[in-house]
Amino acid sequence: MGKVMPLAILMVMITLLFISWGNISKYNTRIKAQFNGYMTAAQEYEDKQIYVDAVMQYEKAFSLKPDDYDLAVKIKDLYATLNNGGQYIEQYLAACEKLRKMNPEIAENHYVLINYYWDQEAYDTAYEYLKAAQKHLPDDEEIKAKIRKIKGMYTTMSVGHEEFKGWCFTEENQNGTAVVVTDGKYGIVKSNNNTLLECLHEGAGPLADGVFAIKVNGEYYYADTSGNRKVVPDEPAEYLGPFNNGLALTKVGGLYGYIDKKGKSHHIQFEEAGSFSNGVAPVKLEGKWVMIDKNFNVVKNLVFEDILMDEYGFCSVYGVFFGKMDGKYHLYDVKGNNLSAAHCDGFEDAKLFASTQPAAVKRDGKWGYVNINGSIAMNPTFEDADSFNFGYGPFKENGKWGCISMTGERWIEPTFDHMSAFARNGLAQVEINGSDQFLKLNYYD
Repeated sequence: MGKVMPLAILMVMITLLFISWGNISKYNTRIKAQFNGYMTAAQEYEDKQIYVDAVMQYEKAFSLKPDDYDLAVKIKDLYATLNNGGQYIEQYLAACEKLRKMNPEIAENHYVLINYYWDQEAYDTAYEYLKAAQKHLPDDEEIKAKIRKIKGMYTTMSVGHEEFKGWCFTEENQNGTAVVVTDGKYGIVKSNNNTLLECLHEGAGPLADGVFAIKVNGEYYYADTSGNRKVVPDEPAEYLGPFNNGLALTKVGGLYGYIDKKGKSHHIQFEEAGSFSNGVAPVKLEGKWVMIDKNFNVVKNLVFEDILMDEYGFCSVYGVFFGKMDGKYHLYDVKGNNLSAAHCDGFEDAKLFASTQPAAVKRDGKWGYVNINGSIAMNPTFEDADSFNFGYGPFKENGKWGCISMTGERWIEPTFDHMSAFARNGLAQVEINGSDQFLKLNYYD
């Protein structure tokens, strides 16, 4: 009896299997019949140019065979035919998107969407499709050409002030600000160029660590964004810089040093000095420059003839700095290691890094670019240059400024009398016919 039961169970399982196969076969036969029926009806409608009904039948057939690429092409083409008046644009674009996803290696599946949005001047969407297309078709010249063209699109706007001191972005301050001057009075603008502080003050500094320096009635102190006094120096200051790494540059009695968030001064002894960034700051003593750490120790006992800084005293926002020794600038990390020594004998001049992308350097009378690790990114060929950000590098040719990509392609033709590196907000300062303006990139990554 014990042996009979397993055999009976096996027979039942085999019977159920045959039934299942039969049901699957019947189901497949029914689906095939439905598919063929939809296709036949669609073809009949199409032959009579009744395209609305034809595409509806093709859509039904496609729902049964969603991997049928040729059928997807047919549906897209019919929607294109129907779309003369724009009535079926949503269906047409959806059909194009479906084809792009089904086979992204076919260039036409990208072109049709890119060109549609380009013709509509919907460049944001066109750019997204261009970037997606380049992932699958990195060597496609038409895609490369359109990316170059769209990368060269920009708008300009007035600076709006007599003097623009420059953007202040640090490793701790992602929402940059800038000091501006009108009629001899100082104010602050935010990274979108909207006003943070009206130009009504005797002095001002960029917002950092929640406070900005301001000079009122001859007194320097730090205020918050509501204008409340927050940090007041223990000693009357002649200058206050932006806070970073817990300290800010100050000037007292003609000498420079640092102030903490409690207002206490530290080491007011330097002839000149810069702001702390990534744990180090440049200071000048007895005519020579050194880098100091937050304990005010000299980094690696290195002595320089000069250290490059921006308008607010920062030199090492990206973890490296340019120091001049024996008549030439070299690239160092914040520990004092010479990064460029293995690649060249130094630079005649240099521009600060605007990002982790290459910085502009001068060699043999021409400007090129150096990587942040000290290796040469682009040999010197330009009259002048500034550092890369977002893949854009300003360069000067025949007295005019434009932008190149990191492969040397021209993205903005030389048009401007002067041009700065792009800040983190996508703005560069340009000069056009003697007028200072902001150039805003339309498309950047």
